[in-house]
Amino acid sequence: MELTTTYAESGHPGEAKAAFNRMAVRDVVSSTAMVKALGDCGRIGSSKAVFDAMPKRNCKTWVTLLRGFARGGEIGRVREVLDRMPKTNVVAWTILVQGFAQRGFVGDAKAAFDSMPEKNSITCAVMLVMFAENGFVEEAEDVFQEIVHRNAILWGAMHCCYAQNGDLIQAKSLFDRMPLHSILSWTIMIKSYAQKGDADQGKQLFEAMPHRDLVSWNSIITVYAQRAKVMYLPLFFMGKLLVFYEKEGEFRGFLSNLKCWGHFILREVVKNYSGNIREDLR
Repeated sequence: MELTTTYAESGHPGEAKAAFNRMAVRDVVSSTAMVKALGDCGRIGSSKAVFDAMPKRNCKTWVTLLRGFARGGEIGRVREVLDRMPKTNVVAWTILVQGFAQRGFVGDAKAAFDSMPEKNSITCAVMLVMFAENGFVEEAEDVFQEIVHRNAILWGAMHCCYAQNGDLIQAKSLFDRMPLHSILSWTIMIKSYAQKGDADQGKQLFEAMPHRDLVSWNSIITVYAQRAKVMYLPLFFMGKLLVFYEKEGEFRGFLSNLKCWGHFILREVVKNYSGNIREDLR
């Protein structure tokens, strides 16, 4: 059993199947590991054969088969297996909802979501992302409003929904109501203002950020580059950026962004800060 499970979990389905076939007695653990190993590598027919031969199955075995069908794009089979399960759970339902959502079957995903006896944050996030990608903002709002306990993932998914669909007013309103702001939420707002042509508001948000990473720095550079305001970036701002890139060991990223700043800024930055640039960047 241990050899079969070890091969299966390490991504060697052929060796796992050979060890599995040599076993005189096969239990639920080894058989489930075999179902998973075959399903993960796309051999869903063989995975189903092992499943069908099992005299006893547990909930994990059923869910493992569901994942195999979903990964292979056989969403109809996922529904069939779910209907055959002696007892379903939120994980099994989420696999079905996610399978529909990933293929753009909005109506089917919504119907499955509404049929769920219980929902968790992952299922709700799947629905929010799906509605966002398909432009169904009101439907996303309905899901979000029904969630009693919202975590950072759910706040972020709803925030992305507004931003992705160009509703800057609602995006900012939700941003202001968020219990915690991640670097991603700050960056989304900065990019949203850039897309609306409000580089000044984007800069104000950037300067209010308590922490910044390379993505947020690159975002504010893009804001100015896109809106032709590069010339107004003060040199102390360039200095701060260079210090940040130096701290992160990302000098090449700094130099690549110089291309966005125009010849004047490039000349001034090099004149003031070239002494800090490492020789190995030549």
